Amino acid sequence: TGPGPEVSEQRQRSAGSMDDDAAASPLFTYLRTKLPDLLERAVSEGWKVAVPQASSLRGAAISQALVESHLLRQTAIRDEWKTANGRTVVVVKDSGSGSVRLTAGRGFPVQGNTVSVLAEDLWYGPSSDQGLQLVSVSEPLEKDSLSTLNSYATTVLEGEGGLPQNAYL
Repeated sequence: TGPGPEVSEQRQRSAGSMDDDAAASPLFTYLRTKLPDLLERAVSEGWKVAVPQASSLRGAAISQALVESHLLRQTAIRDEWKTANGRTVVVVKDSGSGSVRLTAGRGFPVQGNTVSVLAEDLWYGPSSDQGLQLVSVSEPLEKDSLSTLNSYATTVLEGEGGLPQNAYL
């Protein structure tokens, strides 16, 4: 499917393929629909949004805390960003391959988790002429709650007898 009317025609893509459009991601949809004040602040202050691919969020509960862990603002230190909830993200560029990765740093439950940057899109809201940079990433920066859920789901699904009646996935 093509981009919706809210996505700018100006689009910047890096190497890699995406399984979905960043603007249609469950995380970005949550930000747009449930946290409009935070979205407005991100646009006006020039933040970026690290948007995990939709396939990496299957079964995850999207929350304000998860969204805040993916809203990035530049710090005074080169290649270091702070999330809206005060965590540190480091940008790692491989000069040989040209690939870019984001690494979860201070404040994240699991430090050192690294995700690949797949693409960058510029998104314009319906009433804004200032764009917001969406950085499509391979998976969420915050792994602990998602990996716990995925580990539980895998254990339940691979166990004998299939899903218990009270399992909610």
